[in-house]
Amino acid sequence: MKYSLQPLSMGLVILMAGAILTAPKLSWGASNDGVYIDANSTVLHNTKVTGTAKIYGTSRVIDYAQVRDRAVVRGNATISHRGRVIKNGVVFGNAHVSGDGEVSDRASVGGDAVITMMASIYGNAKVLDKATVSGLSKVYGQATVKGMAHINGSAKVKDYATISGNATVKGNAKISNNASVSGSATVEGDALIQGNAQITERAHINDLAIIRGHSIVQGHAIISGDVVINGNTSIQGDAIVKDNAKVMDSVTISEFATVGGNAEIKGRATITGNAQISGNAIIGGNAVIGGNAIIKGNARVMSGTITTGVYD
Repeated sequence: MKYSLQPLSMGLVILMAGAILTAPKLSWGASNDGVYIDANSTVLHNTKVTGTAKIYGTSRVIDYAQVRDRAVVRGNATISHRGRVIKNGVVFGNAHVSGDGEVSDRASVGGDAVITMMASIYGNAKVLDKATVSGLSKVYGQATVKGMAHINGSAKVKDYATISGNATVKGNAKISNNASVSGSATVEGDALIQGNAQITERAHINDLAIIRGHSIVQGHAIISGDVVINGNTSIQGDAIVKDNAKVMDSVTISEFATVGGNAEIKGRATITGNAQISGNAIIGGNAVIGGNAIIKGNARVMSGTITTGVYD
C-alpha cells in the first residue's frame, strides 16, 4: 500500500504527501509514538519505524531496516538491508547504514560514511566524511572516525581516539584513550594503541604490539611481535621494531635501524642508520648507535657513539 497523494495522520504519526510505505509490515507503535516521516522521504520493504523516530529530507529507509527509539535520519541518508538507527542515534548527509550495521546511543554518522556488516557505532561516537566501518567493528565512547579511514574486522575504537586520513584499523586491533591513527597508517592484528600515542604517515603496526604514552610512530616504520613502546619515543623512517623488544622514555629510532629480540632501548638513546640491536642488549642513557653497528647478546651501552663493529 502506498500513501502519496495526501498528508496522513495516524495518531501522532505524521506521513507527509510523497512518502512511500509498505503498510502491512511497518510498525507504527502506540498512538503516542510521535513518528514523523517527511514529505520527500521513502519508507518501504518491510521496514520498522517507531518510537518517536524522525525521518527528514530525501532519506530512504528500506529492506527490513529499523529506525526507532528517538532516532533521527535526515538529509539524503539511506538505512537498508537490516541496518538499524536506534536509541537517539543520528544519521545524516549521504551516509549509508546497512547489512545489520547499527547506530545508537547518541552516536552520529554523516557525510558519505558507510556502516555495514554488523558494525556498531554507539555512545557519543562520530563517523564522518567518507569513512567506512564494517565487520564486527565497534566505534564508541567519544571516538571519531573521519576522512577516508577504514575500520573493519573486529577492531575497536573507543574513548577519545581519532582515526582519520586514509588510515586502516583492522583485525582485533584496539585504539583507545586519546590515541590517533592518521595518514595512510595501518594498525592490525591484536595491536593496542592507547594513551596519547600517534600512528601516522605509512607506519604499520601488527601482531601484539602495544604503543602508549606520547609515542609517535611515523614514516614507513614497522612495529610487530610482542613489542612494547612507551614514553615519549619516536619511531620513524624505515625503522623496524619487532619480536619482544621494549622501547621507552625519550628514545629515537630512525632511518633503517632494526631493534628486535629481547632488546631494551631506554633513556635518551638514539638508534639510527643501519644499526641492528638484538638479543638481550640494553641501550640507554645518551648512547647513539648508528652506521652499520651491531649490538647483540648481553651487550650494555649507556653512553658514547658507536657506528661500526659488532658488540655482544
